[in-house]
Amino acid sequence: MTFWHMLIISYAVIPDSGVFITKEYVYKDYHTCIQASDEMYPAIYATYKDSMASCVKTSLISGGSKPRLRPKNLGGNRAR
Repeated sequence: MTFWHMLIISYAVIPDSGVFITKEYVYKDYHTCIQASDEMYPAIYATYKDSMASCVKTSLISGGSKPRLRPKNLGGNRAR
C-alpha cells in the first residue's frame, strides 16, 4: 500500500528572525516527493540558507491493493 506524502519546505526570509514561510505540496508517494524536493530545494537553499525541506507520510492511502469482489460460486448454500 502506498500513502500520500507532503513535501514541506520552510525558509526564513530574514535570517535568524524566527519567522518562517512554509509551503506544502502533496505527492502520491515518497519517491515522487523526494524527486520534487531534489529539484526544488537547491534553488531555495541558494537564496535562503536558513531553510529546510522534508517529505512527511500522511495517513491517506494513494494506491495499492484493491479489494476484489467475492466470486458468485463461492459460499455454497447461502440463501439469496
